[in-house]
Amino acid sequence: MISEYLCKGQENAITLANLARITGLSEREIRKRISDARANGEVILSTTEITGGYYLPSTKEEVQRFVNAMTKRGRSAFRARKSAAELLKGWDA
Repeated sequence: MISEYLCKGQENAITLANLARITGLSEREIRKRISDARANGEVILSTTEITGGYYLPSTKEEVQRFVNAMTKRGRSAFRARKSAAELLKGWDA
């Protein structure tokens, strides 16, 4: 489990590269395992900074920041999807 390698608190976030080094897994495999863990209900947070990483929550505020960031990301992805779907509708018209 990836969460075994994570510490609590954003200040203790571990980068993807360091997780790969510690676990011996590829970065792609780590992303997959984090995605799977989240899908199974584990709360693994990530920072939005490029130099950030993954961590376990230690405060309500950390969880709220993560929820807010994911909400923004989801809205942005939905808008991109919506405009592409609109283009498809008119493609053969």
